[in-house]
Amino acid sequence: MTPQPAGAKTFGRPPEPARHTIRINVEDGRITYSGSKGEDLTKIFVRRGDTIVWQSDHGNYSVLFKSKTPFPDIAFHGHRGMPSKQGTVVGVNDEYYYAVTVISPEGKPIVDDPVIIVNDGD
Repeated sequence: MTPQPAGAKTFGRPPEPARHTIRINVEDGRITYSGSKGEDLTKIFVRRGDTIVWQSDHGNYSVLFKSKTPFPDIAFHGHRGMPSKQGTVVGVNDEYYYAVTVISPEGKPIVDDPVIIVNDGD
């Protein structure tokens, strides 16, 4: 089989699933989200089959989906510096809002509400 040149389109085949790591950061008492290249992931676009893990170096954290979830699980959590378990996106095209809570070094909860948008191009 002849290898495809870089950037070549493969018609009829969906792209390979992506792995996303969402870094939960605390700055000035508020939560921000970043990817491996520093991009803002407050709103992240994913496809079915993609995987997501969260991680925070600022404190223990939890991720809880509100009314619906794009994963088989409704919640993820982790200790400071450790990634959460991996979630595989199975949800249909939609917006999925969730709550993130990080416990500050002083023991105070810091809460925020980001979104995951599933878009398979359908």
